Amino acid sequence: MKANKIALVLIAMFIVSIPAAFAEDNGTDINVNVGDTVKVNVGTGQVLKGARAEISTSLKNLREKVAELRTVRAEVRSEIAQSRVTLATARENLLKNKDKLKDCKNTNTTECDDLRVEIKLNAQETLLSTADHILDVLAKLKEQVQANEQISAEDKDKMVSDIDAKMKEVQDARDKIAALDENSDKSDIQDATQAIREAWKDSRASIKARAAQLAWGEMKAVTDAVMRMSEKLDTTIANYKAKGVDVSSTETLKTTFDSQLEAANTHLTAAKDAYLGITVDNVDAKAKTVRDELQAARTSLKEAHVTLKEITKNLRDASKAAKQEKVAAKNAVKEQNSKESKNETGSETPTNETAD
Repeated sequence: MKANKIALVLIAMFIVSIPAAFAEDNGTDINVNVGDTVKVNVGTGQVLKGARAEISTSLKNLREKVAELRTVRAEVRSEIAQSRVTLATARENLLKNKDKLKDCKNTNTTECDDLRVEIKLNAQETLLSTADHILDVLAKLKEQVQANEQISAEDKDKMVSDIDAKMKEVQDARDKIAALDENSDKSDIQDATQAIREAWKDSRASIKARAAQLAWGEMKAVTDAVMRMSEKLDTTIANYKAKGVDVSSTETLKTTFDSQLEAANTHLTAAKDAYLGITVDNVDAKAKTVRDELQAARTSLKEAHVTLKEITKNLRDASKAAKQEKVAAKNAVKEQNSKESKNETGSETPTNETAD
């Protein structure tokens, strides 16, 4: 009887701590919106047409992918919210029953025995629910990884393997919980509660790391697309310069544009280092670093977008000015030729021949 009471207290303590932490954690919430980060709009003649189409397609695909990720995140958050309600209710019932159990001290009535069984079964159901929700989050994360086109096959295999390992750990813990019954002793319950506790800690770190890697991959895709645009701009500026167009102010803007892209890449590197360093002990701090660095990268890309619009306008204006100068030069030549032609005509003197 004493062992059973201790077991009930252990379960109650676990319910009060672990599920609450699970319910408050959004799991995959590395939440940096990248779908509307950069809208590339270039239209300087036909030179940048191919680059514009490439960037537009890339961003369209990215926005669709981000929309899918947001939908999945919304579903996960909804389930976690439902889990929070379920676990809060179970916790409240446990505390109420615990108070009732005080009246059953040294009492072996049928009512008290039924109450002890009820508490144990209620705790078991709550722990099973916790395990099921962890498994569901991991399964959805696995789906996101497998559907992601920005991740290399090698990295995808590693991520899936890691998620599978965590799912097995949680499933093993769930099996231990499911095996509990009214005859389970103190050590059985301790093993089951410790198993789900450790599985949750490991899974939480893995969920944060993998979600961070997905968010990083999406932002990296945008940055790479803009980097390709930067290379095409270099070629365009060089072509304009070779044709005699004054591109000095454009070159200054391009230097600013490149520095903004460099800043974005620097933040992406820092974000990658952070998610690669996520462990059970530093998961919250590292996840925050990832969010902050990705947000900083997004800011740099938006600044680059503004500069890019200035560059395209500058090139357009420079091209227009060059064309106007060319037309003016042609007109001047025509006018000069016309004047010279008139002068030649006016200088001719008619010759009168008279007969002797």
